[in-house]
Amino acid sequence: MARWGLRWLFCWLSVLVTACAQLATPTPAEKTQNRTPLQGFTPPPTASPTEPFRPAYTLTPLGDVAATQTLAENPVDLIDLDMPVCYETLAQSLTCLGWVQNTGAIPLTDVFIDVSLLSPQGHPLSSTEVIPAFLVLLPGTGSPYRAIFERLPGPEWGPYAQVRQAVPQPDYGEASHQVRLETRVEDVQKYDLAYQVCGVVINDHQELVTQIRVIVIIRSTDGILLGFRLVDIGGILDEGGALPFEVEIASFGEQTHGQVLVMAQGSILRRP
Repeated sequence: MARWGLRWLFCWLSVLVTACAQLATPTPAEKTQNRTPLQGFTPPPTASPTEPFRPAYTLTPLGDVAATQTLAENPVDLIDLDMPVCYETLAQSLTCLGWVQNTGAIPLTDVFIDVSLLSPQGHPLSSTEVIPAFLVLLPGTGSPYRAIFERLPGPEWGPYAQVRQAVPQPDYGEASHQVRLETRVEDVQKYDLAYQVCGVVINDHQELVTQIRVIVIIRSTDGILLGFRLVDIGGILDEGGALPFEVEIASFGEQTHGQVLVMAQGSILRRP
């Protein structure tokens, strides 16, 4: 009987030791999952500082695009905007030149562009609102724009621009609308950093054209915008008629000879 009691005691002790050993064994920790950024989240870009005289702009080639696009829900989506390049003036102000392009199939007006100078961390140091030189951006074409800042924002900054608003031209196809006009450059004279450009604007439409605006653009061989000037030409152009123009324009940079580009627009004036 004593033997059976001793055997039972040993069995009970074995069970107790096994249970304690299991309790003492550490539970393996759960494997930590590597965290990934939220889907769809893009960190805000950091503006790298640029030297005021270092070009940061490439002129968008001009030309028609296939008129197969339909107006997007937001007309701003139809606009391509190149970042401006900035030049320091003798008065230590800053002139920034850029290019805006209508990639859609209908004219856009009331285009407003916000131009800012950003710190290396992307914070705005100075901002202004500008409009393109051409008040109406015709399909497939563009226009230069200019922003002027009275003083330099500091030793490190970078230019940034975005289109805030664009509106479809309401009277497109009606009694009066903007059209491109043919231009011909006949003579270019260069004096230091200034140019004198002579040419003619030709009405290649079968209707009268009025409110003629001419833009003379100077750009480098690399497509960098060096300067532009807008000139309003009075009078009415008959179909096939031509009007001469003469424009003096200053150029930024130290190009030996920049490329001259002339653009013109006018309003159709249909006879009653």
